[in-house]
Amino acid sequence: SSGLECWNLWQSFADKEGFILLCPTIPGDANGYSQDVGENAVWSAISAVSKEYRIKPKIFLSGFSAGAFFIQGFHYHYPQAAGGLSILSSGIYLDPRMFSVYVPMLVVIGDRDNGTAVQTSKLFAGDLQTLGFDVKYEVIPGMGHTVNKNGINLTIDLFRNTLQEYN
Repeated sequence: SSGLECWNLWQSFADKEGFILLCPTIPGDANGYSQDVGENAVWSAISAVSKEYRIKPKIFLSGFSAGAFFIQGFHYHYPQAAGGLSILSSGIYLDPRMFSVYVPMLVVIGDRDNGTAVQTSKLFAGDLQTLGFDVKYEVIPGMGHTVNKNGINLTIDLFRNTLQEYN
């Protein structure tokens, strides 16, 4: 998905909730993207915004599919940067033991998504909980590989709760 798709999905919520929404398109090709190129795109976007606005030192990350895997890697590489993660329909998950900072996490997947991805998400969320992470896990009935209203509402709830913790 592109930055524009992200923008179209989340902008109305950013306006209502009063947060700055960044949706960089991570350069790549049919074979995917490079994690470091994506991380540079995110930091460039944050740098550009911080020149015009005072921003909180913590950011909230949400990603769908490959973007959901990307934000896991981002949190692994920059553990102090993220205040919370919303991992939506990731097909692949990092080993939770790789995360050195405990942040609230949301893991959402549809029960009609790839069967292996659904099982892996359950193991991932369970391992996070075992390690002491504050994680909410939700399998949404009837949903395939997409983001629906339930996933959006759960993400907004996590964002609100994360924001309250840092205010």
